Amino acid sequence: MQESGEPRLSTSVPMRTSCGRLIAIRRMRLGLPGRGVARVTLDVGPEREGASHAWASLSPHEARALGWALIEAAEVAEHEAAVLPGDTEPRR
Repeated sequence: MQESGEPRLSTSVPMRTSCGRLIAIRRMRLGLPGRGVARVTLDVGPEREGASHAWASLSPHEARALGWALIEAAEVAEHEAAVLPGDTEPRR
């Protein structure tokens, strides 16, 4: 049990994608306690030997919407990978 009662992220360690990018999800708080703004940040590092970098600050609502959109896209991608053109049934 957490002593402060404050919610925590399940992990603060960046995730490395199969293309080599590091993706970090963090919290950011601005303002005074009780009158501040809380944001979720998404930091997408460059690809291997690349220079591109992306950073976004999301409201809690935007972060949830992005999370659900990613889950939905993952489910569709898994289905598409399981059923290739010409197949009559999903691959196992």
